[in-house]
Amino acid sequence: MSDETSEEMQLDVDLDARWLPVPLYTEHSPEEWGTEAVGLALSVREGLELSSPVRQVCEATYAGLLEVLRRRASQDADDVHLAAAYVFTPGEDVLPWTTVEFSATRLPEGLGVDRFVEDLVAPEDLRFGPPSVTDLQTRAGEAARVKQLLVVDAPDGGQEVHTSVVYVWQVEGSETTAVVMSSYFASAVDGELCEEALDELAASVRMEGVA
Repeated sequence: MSDETSEEMQLDVDLDARWLPVPLYTEHSPEEWGTEAVGLALSVREGLELSSPVRQVCEATYAGLLEVLRRRASQDADDVHLAAAYVFTPGEDVLPWTTVEFSATRLPEGLGVDRFVEDLVAPEDLRFGPPSVTDLQTRAGEAARVKQLLVVDAPDGGQEVHTSVVYVWQVEGSETTAVVMSSYFASAVDGELCEEALDELAASVRMEGVA
């Protein structure tokens, strides 16, 4: 699939039945896409059926997700442009497990991609253990992969451990542009379960027409 991210850049991403593209820049109404997304999620899960009330909840969830991401994508920001988003529906679940977002980022003058990756690491008091910073080979070249367990306040007054996984590409031919693929899980267990699928998606990314 191709998704035009700006006049200068195009991202190509190989998808399979687990990943659903989110139509950020089309005339699709959220309600229409919500219905289509649930239908597609069910089509690859043989024998799975939903009662009418449950299906309506699923469709409304997808529609709400599209509305939120469209609002974010339309925000006027010079440094970050939300380019594309995908949702992952694993196993027999229909509701999205996570959202993966791509953005093109203009790096501040003098701040290279290595320093940008360093700045993604949360302060020690806001994370559980050290971050994992590794490299991943993709069709778009080498990406820096930053995984960290974040400590967040829970509604009951306690604390929870969430997972953030971010991939960063240095755009070829540009010292001031990076492409970021980010994902977030409210459960560290879910983050572990989806790690392989995230790596597969990142490895499939190809960039074209980058200035």
